Amino acid sequence: MAGYALIVGGANLDLLGATAGALAMGDSNPGRIRASPGGVARNVAENLARLGVVAHLLSAVGNDAFGASVLAATAQAGVHVDQCWQLPLAATSTIKKKKGKVTRAM
Repeated sequence: MAGYALIVGGANLDLLGATAGALAMGDSNPGRIRASPGGVARNVAENLARLGVVAHLLSAVGNDAFGASVLAATAQAGVHVDQCWQLPLAATSTIKKKKGKVTRAM
């Protein structure tokens, strides 16, 4: 039997936003947002797969578009994701607000 690696831990969608200029509080700010699959365990699993190791990821994501995107990109990189859970009523990524109000928007 050939060896494999089982990686257990987080998988999420990393969102990186950068504004075109200084942030304006309480207003919309022109800029760009980049999304990429992330999470330490997911990243390790992808890199092992790229090195030729049979990698299996055990993780949980939300049953949302972000979760589906993370699992699809991870599988495309060669990682076995069939043991990952897609949890209903859970978000794969969240936006934090201060006291319920958005303090910055891009």
